[in-house]
Amino acid sequence: MIRKTLTVVLFLIIAVNAFAQLTLRGVLDTTFVPFQLIERDVEGESKTVAAMGMGRLNNNDQNIQLQMLMEGKYQELIGFRAEFQIVGVRYTDAQITYNSTTQELRETRVGLGQHAGIWYRPFPFLRLDVGKFVANDLRGRVGDTWTRKFTVGCYDQDEIFSQFRAWGYAANFGTQRSDFGFLSSAKFDNFSAFLLLPGLFPTDMRMGQWFRPNGRYPEPGYPENNVMEVLGPAGQGELLRTLERTQFALGYAIPNIGFVRAQWIGSNITGGQPGHLGPGNMIWYESGNFNIPRIEAAFQLTAVDKLVLDLGVKYHLPWNANEVTTWDDKKLEWSNWQTKNDKGQLQKPYQVALGAVYSMTPIVFTGRFDGKFGGTYDFQDGNPIVNLPMHLNFHLWPTYAAGFATIGLDFGLEYWSDKTQGDVVNIEGGLRVGGGVWIEKRWGGCIAKAGLLYRAPDDFGGVREDGVLSVPVYFECRF
Repeated sequence: MIRKTLTVVLFLIIAVNAFAQLTLRGVLDTTFVPFQLIERDVEGESKTVAAMGMGRLNNNDQNIQLQMLMEGKYQELIGFRAEFQIVGVRYTDAQITYNSTTQELRETRVGLGQHAGIWYRPFPFLRLDVGKFVANDLRGRVGDTWTRKFTVGCYDQDEIFSQFRAWGYAANFGTQRSDFGFLSSAKFDNFSAFLLLPGLFPTDMRMGQWFRPNGRYPEPGYPENNVMEVLGPAGQGELLRTLERTQFALGYAIPNIGFVRAQWIGSNITGGQPGHLGPGNMIWYESGNFNIPRIEAAFQLTAVDKLVLDLGVKYHLPWNANEVTTWDDKKLEWSNWQTKNDKGQLQKPYQVALGAVYSMTPIVFTGRFDGKFGGTYDFQDGNPIVNLPMHLNFHLWPTYAAGFATIGLDFGLEYWSDKTQGDVVNIEGGLRVGGGVWIEKRWGGCIAKAGLLYRAPDDFGGVREDGVLSVPVYFECRF
């Protein structure tokens, strides 16, 4: 750890002396929940309890967070970006269990943020990035709402059109990998092209590990956030295993009409977790932890004044269970000995996402609709095909810019149909409903938000979920 930290410090010292144009930015933020009223069904009896918590998220796994970003460049020829994070982390029983005994740990972690690399522009139309980075040039234009953590889950920009990201998430506990990658981006007038080789070098520069936004595993109705996730020992073995994860995209701006883009996102599926991919592991097939190569397309409408409209679709390639391979550390080769006898073909659901922002100053209407449907799993053993649940997610959050502050409303719906196999219902679906009101005040580079938000109790997946009334307070300061 000390050697890695000294390496980064030395890099920054060299950068400060080499680049004439330097900028340093930072952001400090946290979410405080001074009051929650929880309604829970306990053995058929309704009970209510008041609670409070401190944390960026409603599950309190992360507390206050500080991010520092340093950028430098020499003219428009070469530059660098380096970002660091300091986060207070609390492990709960959802993250760490030893020998069936739950342990809770608290610590402060220092680690690399989303950026740690350099860029070079050999020609005005071409830029090369090497390191750890994200590029949002083609990403979806409509995001989510901050209230989703306390009402109903809402998808982010990646569900419209995925960003370019050099790093991914490892399977174990959703920890972030810091492997470096390579990105080539070319822009000619209205045309743009991007080629990404993610995780190209297994540098293991993990100065701290970061949990995905929704805890250990993604919850139904929440963003996957796994653009380049690879299950198992990514970065080991043949070079072709890395090249399988290539991401390539094209974009074209149609004058006075819109912006169209399409991309291929590669992936390799390895064993290790869940290991044996039989019928008992169907939850893995449906979760964000199980990534499959896909094709994406999106269109942003720009022809209508005051309107931002972005539509995206995703198609995952069919995938066969017996094609999963595992890296053999002794033989130094890939094999499918764990899955060669597993029959079955997975078709992940088709995805469609529509986001819209319409400005009628001082009122702004923002909303989005996300749908996943048509997913199947055929065990190829004579039994009926499994129909994966259809998932619909709708959010609307208008805001009003008053003189003293901004006032916002939020309303969200999330519906999952039953998961069935023939006439048998394996998992029951359900409906989630939530919403509320919030207020936002800005002072210079600082923001304060507070809300009164409610998530209704519901029966979801055969489980009675709590009804929760929350009063979250969010602080953010940029400098």
